[in-house]
Amino acid sequence: MDLSRTRTARLQSTGKTLYLITPHARNFPIDDQADYIGIDSGVYRIMEAGLPVLRALGDFDSLEEGETIPEESILYPVRKDYSDSELAMKLAMEFDSIHPYESIILWGGISGRLDHTYANLRLISYRFNKIILEDEMQKAWILNEGVHEIPSNADHISFFSIGESTISLENFQYPLDHHFLSESSVLTLSNHFLNERAGIVTIDSGRLLCIQSRFT
Repeated sequence: MDLSRTRTARLQSTGKTLYLITPHARNFPIDDQADYIGIDSGVYRIMEAGLPVLRALGDFDSLEEGETIPEESILYPVRKDYSDSELAMKLAMEFDSIHPYESIILWGGISGRLDHTYANLRLISYRFNKIILEDEMQKAWILNEGVHEIPSNADHISFFSIGESTISLENFQYPLDHHFLSESSVLTLSNHFLNERAGIVTIDSGRLLCIQSRFT
């Protein structure tokens, strides 16, 4: 048996999305073909939507009155060295290593406390690059070296260099041509699309944290 071919077949993308639903999640996409992991009381948001729960995990310190910890949940102590979202990201990547997902979205991970939001941004920037942070108004994800087309479906878009990078921006109000960015630079804050065409981001070296906002 050709094990290399077998492993390649196993690691083909499922074409599905995996959603990690936090307690702050509101109006998350309902997709019968997607998988859902509930983080802490976020599991109740999934069940309220009538969707199956792939896993539930956390310390469940955000449960409201009348809510109980679902059976077969992965229960962690309140005092621990990892956030619930971090544990969910780690679990998501374990699932992804067996049956790769088209995308993994942490929904509501940028909707609550500022310190938790910052922690989640650091986690996707330095450890879990595949995971997207999203809610009704904002989206944050990582862009690696290469050419990227970004649909013009947001009011504002910002880019932050992870380490040092050299980038070009086309079809944006503030274009750049092979411009060097340091990690501390905020030059690329609050850009806008020129028109309805996609913006083109070329990263010659380095990586970017991209944040889209739908605020007007």
